[in-house]
Amino acid sequence: MPLPSRARQAAQIIERGKAAGVVRPDCETQDFGLLQTMVSAVMEASAEVEPDLWRRYFTIALQGYDPWAHRSSRSRCRRSR
Repeated sequence: MPLPSRARQAAQIIERGKAAGVVRPDCETQDFGLLQTMVSAVMEASAEVEPDLWRRYFTIALQGYDPWAHRSSRSRCRRSR
């Protein structure tokens, strides 16, 4: 069964990222769908208290896909206040 258009586009982007060495080799298309679900949950839960909090967790999650993130001594995610 062929992938839907968006899933096919996501798969192509992920494969290009893997080939370029900027996405971990074990990442899969469904990982990014789950990332979207997780960030949406943070957006809902924090909308009234801290509306921009999702940006912090989105950054943290994206760093998990970066094959070099664990080698950085400085965190690139900042909490907005």
